[in-house]
Amino acid sequence: MDARTFLDKRTGLAAGLFRFVFLLALASITLMPYRQAQAGVEALAVPAAVADKIAPETWRKVQAGEVRELLVLFGDAAIDTELERHLSQRALRAEDAAATALRAERYRALKARALSALPALDTELRRDYRHIPMAFLRFRDAGALLRLLARGEVTAVFEDTKLYPHLVETLPLIGQPLVNQIMGRTGSGATVAVLDTGVDYTRSEFGSCTAPGVPAGCRVVVALDTAPEDNARDAHGHGTWVAGTATAVAPGAGIVAIDVFDSNSASSVDVIGGIDWAIANRALYNIVAINMSLGNGVKYTAACSSNFSNPYRQPIIDARNAGMLSVVSSGNDGFSDGIANPACTPEAVSVGAVYDANVGGLTWTGPEPDCTDSVTAADKVTCFSNSASFLTLLAPGALTTVTGATVAGTSLSAPVVTGAVAVLAQAFPGDTAAGRLSRLTASGKPVTDARNGIVKPRVDLLAAQGAPLNDAFAQAVVLDGTSGIAAGWNLNATLEAGEPAHAATSGGKSVWWQWTPAASGTASFDTHGSGFDTVLAVYTGSGVAVLAEAASNDNDGSAGSASGLSFAATAGTTYRIAVDGKSAASGAVQLAWTLQQAQSIAFNPIGDMPVNSAFSLSATASSGLAVTFSSQTQTVCTVAGDVVSSIAGGICTIAANQAGNAGYAAAPTVTRSFNVTLLAQTISFAAVAGQTLGAAPFGVTGTASSGLPVGIASLTPAVCGASSNTVTLLTAGLCTLEATQPGDSQYSAAPSAMQTFSVAAISEGGNDGDVPMPPWALLLLGAGLLAAMRRRLA
Repeated sequence: MDARTFLDKRTGLAAGLFRFVFLLALASITLMPYRQAQAGVEALAVPAAVADKIAPETWRKVQAGEVRELLVLFGDAAIDTELERHLSQRALRAEDAAATALRAERYRALKARALSALPALDTELRRDYRHIPMAFLRFRDAGALLRLLARGEVTAVFEDTKLYPHLVETLPLIGQPLVNQIMGRTGSGATVAVLDTGVDYTRSEFGSCTAPGVPAGCRVVVALDTAPEDNARDAHGHGTWVAGTATAVAPGAGIVAIDVFDSNSASSVDVIGGIDWAIANRALYNIVAINMSLGNGVKYTAACSSNFSNPYRQPIIDARNAGMLSVVSSGNDGFSDGIANPACTPEAVSVGAVYDANVGGLTWTGPEPDCTDSVTAADKVTCFSNSASFLTLLAPGALTTVTGATVAGTSLSAPVVTGAVAVLAQAFPGDTAAGRLSRLTASGKPVTDARNGIVKPRVDLLAAQGAPLNDAFAQAVVLDGTSGIAAGWNLNATLEAGEPAHAATSGGKSVWWQWTPAASGTASFDTHGSGFDTVLAVYTGSGVAVLAEAASNDNDGSAGSASGLSFAATAGTTYRIAVDGKSAASGAVQLAWTLQQAQSIAFNPIGDMPVNSAFSLSATASSGLAVTFSSQTQTVCTVAGDVVSSIAGGICTIAANQAGNAGYAAAPTVTRSFNVTLLAQTISFAAVAGQTLGAAPFGVTGTASSGLPVGIASLTPAVCGASSNTVTLLTAGLCTLEATQPGDSQYSAAPSAMQTFSVAAISEGGNDGDVPMPPWALLLLGAGLLAAMRRRLA
């Protein structure tokens, strides 16, 4: 934009689009027979009654179940007729609130009429539009859609497609997303001054500010006028576009909005006043660049190096001396051998425009001479961009959608560079203004202007960041401690001469770390969480040509084709860690490491213990971590915490374990075994009186001190027998009985106890063949005889 007029290129864009549509219409007429033939083939899949309401491809997707949600356009000519009559009766040239409300009500009724005629489950309303005769509906199936399409109120249905702003092409072209998202370099802490028509800071792009700097997230920190006050934040919108572009490139930077325009022009006095204000307040706001998307429209075929004819040179010199670059658009006059002023100032950063993508053939019209680009492509210099051998940089400037407008011009190219300067100020705060410019020009992509053969660097923000600090082996970042996570990137990284192929895999963008463990153990490294396909290798050695590999890995099976490895690390040895990108891939690097030191367990022997006893265990790990215990012979002993309980006789084996943690590997298990001894017991067995043969079987008992049952057995089976503690007399003689208790899991066998008694034979009395009387009968008989004798004596 020049200092006399700031009409942008939207007029030319509109004319170009009109011509494009006209040509498209001619092409459509020419291709009509072909299109009709195609439609005849495709329409076979679409019912004839609705063929004019849905595209064949959309119908195919609905039938295949790929699409269930569609935008539906409703229509009723009577609504438009009624609204026209309504406006005419009230003598209105445009709708007022009442007319708008009437239209909304008619649209509501139209939609309700169409949808109410369908089964309730046919459709689901996903979103309605009150002032547009459209609705976003979900259909149960293709049949439901057909029923709606058959309604006269339905005009057409459309798939829900995505739209993308053109700035999405501009930013990747200069590498901004990677710089912003991976490097975290957004221009934070820096501010740029925009000398233009002002800035509408209430827009969301600037933080929806209620006032400059309010709320705290507001990107516009100051807004002022050096031209006569026009009581408008931005009376034209040009300054808002420019500031919005700078903010898109450097979303963390602040904006100082200086309105230097009075109506359609800016005077030298006001522009220089804006530069002067920026110089005075540079330190307060850390202003690093001044953007001037303006010019006088005059062609200067040589640098405007005379302070006598160029009123902007000294202010721009003073600004650079204060640490600020003055970034100026070259102009939109289509000059191929000259640029406007103040862009022609040698100390200014003059910027021309390139396309950021193929946007089709365009003809540009406006106050400047018309021009046409029949072919467009990324990095093609636009036909309207002023160019000269002393131009500084090129940057995307067509087409740019920013702050609600799609515009083009070197006015949009300049703030791309201005935003880039802010990002560099954050990344390299020690650089001078000249140093930042050198980074941009040295790293820019060479682009040839086909009109004059002049080659100029197109700003490449990613390349301007330079190689990572740890790109070189000698500049490896030092890792400390036994564990941690290091973040970085391998964007712009390179390979050194003699550097090996890490993990025997093709790479090309390696970065280095180094680590010296204080203790020996198992070291593990991984790149999990990195943003690209990594290759990982660990070496020892003092240089890339003398490296000895300790371990390497291309892919450990984790997500994102990340890498991971482990190796035995020795205390005091320096290990060199390389992270590369497979096939030169690059992105964010996340390197995690842990060292697990070896540890051992001291566990003293355990003496024999009696059954039913409990005692505490004690063991220590060299790591100082707690030791856990477990029983490997659960039927003999159990463990709860550090207390062991013996529950049965036998050999008890206790295991001591330490599972390790992030700093220590698991310790080797240590076991200790001991005997669990049984308890003693005794038997009490009462003496048995002498017996006479023929006596009835009788019981005998023995008791064990353990309370366990005692068994009785006969040691003289010819004289007596014993079964279930019952003794049976068999013949006269000596009967010997033995009482035993064999023990169990807690008691050993008791010493046996024996008792011996005599078994007397029956008295001799001859044998007359009668059955001898039993002793009790003889006793009764004797008692009877004795009683009879006493009566006789009496």
